[in-house]
Amino acid sequence: MSLQNELFTVVYAKNGLDFNRIAIVVRKKLGKAHDRNKIKRWVRESYRTMKLEIAKGYDIVVIPRKALSEILDTIDYWTIRDGLEALLKRIGT
Repeated sequence: MSLQNELFTVVYAKNGLDFNRIAIVVRKKLGKAHDRNKIKRWVRESYRTMKLEIAKGYDIVVIPRKALSEILDTIDYWTIRDGLEALLKRIGT
């Protein structure tokens, strides 16, 4: 199943385990290596800080959308976190 907003697409499926596994897929079209790495770091940190609030037992793939690359220079970590949190909390409902 998948969820999306203006910044991210999240694809998830039950994994039969009692913990989540997460993957972050950032395409080269989203910018230079330092921009892609910055997105991955922010997504990892966002997940780490909210993983206790997310339903357990899912494989989760986070895919940043093109709109994120266009505004990456003007946004901060908290914008990324809020956008991702809105999607991840809907998993399993």
